[in-house]
Amino acid sequence: MSETVSPHLELPAPVREWVQANPLPTVLLTEDLVTLSANAAFSELLTQLELRAEELLLRGLLTEELSEAGSGTDFFSTLQAGTCLVRQLVVSESEHYTFHLIKLTLPASAASCLCCMLLPGEDPEHVHLTGILNTISCFVVEFDSRGSIIYINDHLLLQLGFAPWERPELIRLHQLENLAHDTNLMSQAKQAEARGLSNVSAEFIKRDGTVFPVEVCIVARKTPTGSVFLLTARDLTAQLAREVIRDDTLLRSEQQVSRITQENIRLQTQIDHHAATDLLIHQSAAYEKVIKQVRLVAPTDATVLITGETGTGKELIARTIHRLSRRADQPFVTVDCGCLPRELIESELFGYKKGAFTGADKDRQGRIAAADQGTLFLDEIGELPLLMQTRLLRVLQEGEYTRLGDNQVRKVDVRVIAATNRDLHLRIAQNSFRSDLFYRLNVFPIVSIPLRERKEDLDILIRHFIKKFNQKYSRKIAGLAGTPLEPLSQYDFPGNVRELENMVERGFIVSNSNLISLTVPSNIPPLPEHRSGRGFDDSQFEAMSFEEGQRRHIQFVLNKTEGKVSGKDGAAQILKMNPQTLFSKMRKLGIRHSQHTGQRVGPDDIPDS
Repeated sequence: MSETVSPHLELPAPVREWVQANPLPTVLLTEDLVTLSANAAFSELLTQLELRAEELLLRGLLTEELSEAGSGTDFFSTLQAGTCLVRQLVVSESEHYTFHLIKLTLPASAASCLCCMLLPGEDPEHVHLTGILNTISCFVVEFDSRGSIIYINDHLLLQLGFAPWERPELIRLHQLENLAHDTNLMSQAKQAEARGLSNVSAEFIKRDGTVFPVEVCIVARKTPTGSVFLLTARDLTAQLAREVIRDDTLLRSEQQVSRITQENIRLQTQIDHHAATDLLIHQSAAYEKVIKQVRLVAPTDATVLITGETGTGKELIARTIHRLSRRADQPFVTVDCGCLPRELIESELFGYKKGAFTGADKDRQGRIAAADQGTLFLDEIGELPLLMQTRLLRVLQEGEYTRLGDNQVRKVDVRVIAATNRDLHLRIAQNSFRSDLFYRLNVFPIVSIPLRERKEDLDILIRHFIKKFNQKYSRKIAGLAGTPLEPLSQYDFPGNVRELENMVERGFIVSNSNLISLTVPSNIPPLPEHRSGRGFDDSQFEAMSFEEGQRRHIQFVLNKTEGKVSGKDGAAQILKMNPQTLFSKMRKLGIRHSQHTGQRVGPDDIPDS
């Protein structure tokens, strides 16, 4: 380490008196002379003198350099790391002290600090300038470009398992480091020589062969004989132990959060299941048949197709099946095929790979993957586009799918429950629904019957909804005013259970007492007989051949048009047929119709097609 020795300086009287009583004070300062730490002796000195450490220095110890620099901070910032300043201090004619100041660069932060010390004696040849480094808590090593150790402080010697008098046994840098570690200190020294400083993690090896982690800072300094390196290091053992404890605590916290989250999900699922069970409440024999079907199919993995009018509780049936199945603890994922835009259905169902389309900046999991090991509920399945029907069929048949923009085939274990209020047979006939998909879905069909076929459930459902809305609106409604069930029993409820629920809620809103009234809508047109999702009422029809049905229908239209076949408002226009085609069909069916009297005419009255 380089030394700068000045002539003798007289200590200020208060300092001289204190030094005589308390030799060997040390202090650690930052580069701007703010105290980082001080030993007990120096702390006592500062207290007695009522001075800060930097003020002590400015009052005589470094008067010459500070006056030349004009600023304490500027002066110290020009010092090179490893530089040691020495001052001979005269206390009395017989008592002299040496003041040492050395600049170090601390590991990890790479911040500079100044270490100060007072030692007895005035002969620099007998003063160990490096003794100051034996009083600080960090490790200090000075070595040359060949890796030969010039100095090693006592704190590191003790940590390595050596006594101070065994210092000569450590002569090479590689004796300190764990050679199995990725960091090579001589390589880092070369980098410090090029850049001025190198800050890395390493491992030192003790005398007994054990290793301990350190954070190392190496500073290069040019000398007439070549580069010299000052290594400062700090032991990371305690810090890493704290980090392990912290990480373990954090892991336990995360696990606790995960358990709480899972418990929350489980409880929420139970709430959902409880709500689903409540909304399947009934007392009618007709709906009990539906419940029996649910109990039969739930324990299996069979695909279920639920049909029925809107508002009959198809999704609630699906949720109940899931709750009663072996997949009850797994996800129940709902996809409303009727609400998703056609251009988004594929990505929502199957997911997509990053870059699959504009805006796909990351991979995304689809609903099918989200339902893995659980249940996928496809509501309004009749609205699914044909292309998606083909891809869904593969999921049902093979249990595999591919994401949008990806070629990788992925396996999935999912139970599919579908629902619709459409006539899928009709959509198959219209070529808008695949018959093979229908038969894959229709393994176990369940018909969710409309409310008009389970009027016995009106009373229990109304009581249930009153209880529900009492909680929602913080009311205490006791029941219905008067005897309202008779008009309700005459009403068809085109909106089914959902419409009844809305009626009850509307009654809560308008009621000012503890009773509510349910108003049956009077402006609802009667529903067609074929409204039921299970087919139409054919009691008014008689069995006949297809040709006879055509013949009767054409005759019916001709009677309406008074025998007019072609032209505006003619039978051909009403039947949306070409007039010549209609004439041909009439000839084939033997239809002869007078244009005005309704009497049959001969075949010659019908022109040849």
